[in-house]
Amino acid sequence: MINSLKRIYRYLISNNRFFLKLHLQRFISRYPSKILHENDDSKSTVHFIHRYITSNTGDMACGYYRYFLDHFKEYRCLAHDINCVDLAKISAVDTVIIGGGGLLNATEEWNYNLITAAKKAKKSIVWSAGFNSFAGKKFHNAIDWNLFDLVAVRDFKYGDFRYVPCATCFMPELSSTYVITREFGVVGHKDVLHHLPAEFKEYEMLTNSASLSEFVAFIGSSKIVLTNSYHAIYWATLLGKKAILFAPRSEKYNFYKYPPHLYTGDLAADLMTVKTYPDAMSDCRNLTIEYLEDIKSIIKS
Repeated sequence: MINSLKRIYRYLISNNRFFLKLHLQRFISRYPSKILHENDDSKSTVHFIHRYITSNTGDMACGYYRYFLDHFKEYRCLAHDINCVDLAKISAVDTVIIGGGGLLNATEEWNYNLITAAKKAKKSIVWSAGFNSFAGKKFHNAIDWNLFDLVAVRDFKYGDFRYVPCATCFMPELSSTYVITREFGVVGHKDVLHHLPAEFKEYEMLTNSASLSEFVAFIGSSKIVLTNSYHAIYWATLLGKKAILFAPRSEKYNFYKYPPHLYTGDLAADLMTVKTYPDAMSDCRNLTIEYLEDIKSIIKS
């Protein structure tokens, strides 16, 4: 009965603008915006929109202000959770920066929030957000890309979009040195642990709700990473690990520039062909810095 009611509720949100707005109003107190930096001399605010109120550590890490806030100190800076953007705080002289994480075409309310935020702001930018829909899913709130002054997605060769990888490549944790303590490390997505293959259950495991330092240290101290987490694959690749992906769930797993090996059901055979990418870290960081400079130029223009 409860599951049926949840499906009906989701249907109403996805297909009726009135119910969508009612849903957002209902949860606005659960997802407050937060001040990142005050500047009384600035007339404009930069609004960073991603998932910051969540137990998904990869999504929380995608607040790129965590690594680059110093580049925006001449402005007042706020963070909003994509689940319920505080649209009343966005004015016609402001800039919105959407990303990172799999925010694009994930849910109707996320699309609605990023579209509405872009309409309200003077400058609108997508910074390495990713597409995240399931096959055949249609959206009533289709994204109008003409609303944006600058767009880059984390998905490699996704249509004609500019590719810039997830800026978590600048996490300080990825610059640490780790001692290998296990052959195989399993990182399970907290929401779909039932997808874990039987032969992986003998190995040490954590979920993507672990703290960021614990998450990255676990990857760094594993020789081979087995996972169904987007960011576990990405961070393992940046650390030069062999990464094997099991049970991918949406299109986001199809557009890595440095693709993981897809688990075939025969781990021993998979280990014979899995690749590592020694140049991935430097490539991702170079592309990120280049895009950061473009963002700063757009805001100033």
